[in-house]
Amino acid sequence: MILKSGCAFKHYGPEETLVLTTSRLTKNDGVTPDPDLERIAIWNHWITGLAPPPKAVGGWYRKEINWEEFTRRYQEHLSTGAGKAATNFLYCLLEKRGPVTVLCVEDTPEHCHRSILLDYMKEKYPRIEIEC
Repeated sequence: MILKSGCAFKHYGPEETLVLTTSRLTKNDGVTPDPDLERIAIWNHWITGLAPPPKAVGGWYRKEINWEEFTRRYQEHLSTGAGKAATNFLYCLLEKRGPVTVLCVEDTPEHCHRSILLDYMKEKYPRIEIEC
């Protein structure tokens, strides 16, 4: 099972299973619609439970929390409630559809929740292979 990370604004082949992991289709202010995200709509699944909690995202963007605190909050989210259900669904997709690419608006996975998500999934499900 292969789990990959990618930017939502890049091009992917029709054979790829693409999962959008953002909570909204807006700019960073959380209000203004992002026409680029609305327009592309290339993903097969939009799993909002894989998005970080809004307070963690806002705190990170406003520099109120550091990366370690953001990571802690996101990992906590992934291990409970909607986050746990979303990671279980993502695992089912991997089993049934083959390679899956998780998408976000960030160009690279460094300091993006995708890197935390991939590490979390690898730890929870050791059979997963990670490709960046």
